[in-house]
Amino acid sequence: MSAPSPRTPRTVYAYVDGFNLYHRVLENHTRRKWLNLWALIQSRFPNDTIARVRFFTAPVDDRHPASEKRMRQETYWRVLRDSGVEIEPGRIEGRERKCKADSCGKYLSFVHPTEKMSDVSLALRIVTDAIDAPPGIVCVVSADLDVLPALKILKERGIKSRRCLFLPGGDPAHYFSRLENFGGIASIGQITGLDVENFQFPASFLLKSGHLLAKPEVDPENWTGRIVNANSAHRSPCQRNDVSIVPI
Repeated sequence: MSAPSPRTPRTVYAYVDGFNLYHRVLENHTRRKWLNLWALIQSRFPNDTIARVRFFTAPVDDRHPASEKRMRQETYWRVLRDSGVEIEPGRIEGRERKCKADSCGKYLSFVHPTEKMSDVSLALRIVTDAIDAPPGIVCVVSADLDVLPALKILKERGIKSRRCLFLPGGDPAHYFSRLENFGGIASIGQITGLDVENFQFPASFLLKSGHLLAKPEVDPENWTGRIVNANSAHRSPCQRNDVSIVPI
């Protein structure tokens, strides 16, 4: 009996929610932050062809483009782009938040940095890419289920791409009921911290231009856009020991 003929590799379009990925599996783990996104996606589809990886994030320290944070992020972005990843930048805006101090009972205001535009851009790219040239597989890396309506549109339009949702960290079982509410529009998987650690760029990365880029020595807290104030004097009131957050 002859062996079955191998199936034709499918094309894969991947969409990575950088902020969600960062906060769920990268934050506080330096050895995970030099992440090779293309290789990570390829590991999930070893018999298929990765045709596109879009990474949705935002520039940190936008008002100070020469800051160390921004330079570390730019180094990582250069390596990502050289590996084939398309960077889709949003922006970070300050939003006023309030919390109540335990010590005096007063409400305090502070400005909290909030990422904008990335979620909408990700959803729109899923739909427009599939309309322009439907891939065999649409892969989304995010635990933010606001992306589900975009996947539902693909199904309603009769676009026959397989739809996959990979959750960074967490237990996929918690998401099954919500997926069922959308008619089971996507298969669901998980990306763990160990998965991320297994797909890091080499410490020194040779660009196609011939230039060698080294992994930043300083802990790159903000490669995917998170703003961190290490000095407690600059933390928001809700991050101090004498304050508890009270919804208002």
